[in-house]
Amino acid sequence: MPHGESIVQTALPLRTYLVVSERLDEEVNVMSVDRVTVVSANPFIVAVAIAPIRYTYRLVKKYGEFVIAVPSLDMLHDVWIAGSAQGPREAKEDRV
Repeated sequence: MPHGESIVQTALPLRTYLVVSERLDEEVNVMSVDRVTVVSANPFIVAVAIAPIRYTYRLVKKYGEFVIAVPSLDMLHDVWIAGSAQGPREAKEDRV
């Protein structure tokens, strides 16, 4: 391990993903996450941990599905908003 790096920095390289939970024309929410875990290669299945107190959790439970998006660097500002604002889409859209 290089000098100055912690085991977390070495073992867990981070990338930010977006968890999108929605019902078209009804409720939409975007939440940023730094860890997505592949739990199966065939069929391809990934997992994320979402705290039950989060709005995203309620939507995923309600609709039974979500999308994991991989944002590009030019979306950095929007990713920051998704990771720092809480609540329904309208609250986040006001900050974009």
